[in-house]
Amino acid sequence: ADALDGLQLFDAIELTQYLYPPLNPDYPALLGQVYSRLLAGELKLLLNRVYPDEHSVALIHAAGNADETVEHIPLYSIDRSLQIDHLTSLYLPPLPQASSLAALAETVAVLRSPDGCPWDQEQTPQSMRAGFLEEAAEVMAALDANDPAELREELGDLLYHIVMQAQMGAEAEEFTLAQVIAGIEAKLKYRHPHVWGDWQVADSDEVVRNWEALKETEKNRQPNSTLDNVLAALPALARSQKIQKRVSKVGFDWPDISGVYAKLDEEILELKEAQTIAERADELGDVLFVLANVAKWLGVDAESALREANLKFTRRFQGVERLARQRGVDMTQLSLAELDVLWREVKGGEGVGE
Repeated sequence: ADALDGLQLFDAIELTQYLYPPLNPDYPALLGQVYSRLLAGELKLLLNRVYPDEHSVALIHAAGNADETVEHIPLYSIDRSLQIDHLTSLYLPPLPQASSLAALAETVAVLRSPDGCPWDQEQTPQSMRAGFLEEAAEVMAALDANDPAELREELGDLLYHIVMQAQMGAEAEEFTLAQVIAGIEAKLKYRHPHVWGDWQVADSDEVVRNWEALKETEKNRQPNSTLDNVLAALPALARSQKIQKRVSKVGFDWPDISGVYAKLDEEILELKEAQTIAERADELGDVLFVLANVAKWLGVDAESALREANLKFTRRFQGVERLARQRGVDMTQLSLAELDVLWREVKGGEGVGE
C-alpha cells in the first residue's frame, strides 16, 4: 500500500496538549517538530493510548538535507534517540489490523448490506435486545473476575451491539453513529461545568447534585416525582439503593445510621413472625430494602457487594469440593460440622480479610 495513502499530519507540540491522541490508527501519521527527547517522551506516553510499545515507527532527522537520516525503532525507544533535534519528525505507520471506530462501523455496515450476512440483515433493534443484555452481563462477569483480557473481548462484543443499533438507526433515517457520539460528548461537557466551565465544586457529592439538576434542565421540565426516571429495568437491589438515594435528598431518611439499623432489627423481627408464604415474601422484601439503605449509609454499592459475596461463596465452596475429592470423601456423607472444617480450611488458605 502507498505509505502516503490517507496520511495524517500533526504538529507534535500541539498533539501533546491532548490526553487522548486524535489519530486514526488505520492510516499513517507524520508528526513534525519532535524537537527534543523530553517532547518525544511526552509524545510516547500519549501515543501509547492507541499504539503498543513495540509498534515500529520511524524518526526522520533533517528530511531533505544532505545529512538526512531515518531511524526505524519501536515506539517505546523514541525518547532514547541521541539524534533528535529541531529538524526531527516522527512517522507512524498504521496498526497492522483495523482498529478504529470507523473501521468497525464499516464492517457492521457491510454485514447489513445486500451482500452481507443473512443473520445480520434480518436483525431489528428489538431482536438485538436479548443479546445486548447478555453481552452487558458478560462485561460484568469479566469485571467480577478482574480479567483484563476477557474484559477487552467482552467490551468489543458490547461495542458491536452499540454500532449495530446505530447502523439500524441510520438505515431507518432516525439517527447516526456520529449523532450518538456527538450527543454523549456534548452531554458530558455540559454536565461537567466544573471542568468545561467556571463552576466550583467542593467534592464529588456536589458533582452528583449538579449532574442531576443539569439533567432535569436538559429535559426542560420539572419531574412529577422525586422517583421519576429511576430505571425499572435495573437489578432490584441496585434500584432499591437508587430509590433511597433519591428520597434522602428531600429529607426522607433517618438522621443517622442508627435509625436504619433499628429499622432493620424491626423488619427482621417481622420476618420471623410472618406466617404465610406471601407474608414472608413481603417481609423479606422489606428486609432487603432496608439493607440497601444500610449500604447507602455505609457508602457501599449494594449490588456490587452482593456480586462479590456470590463470587466469594462460589470460590470457597468449589474449594471445599476440591478438598473432598482430593481426600476421597463423599461430601453428601459428611456432617455439617465436618463440612465446616473443610470450609474453614479453604477460608484460612485465602488470606486475611477475604
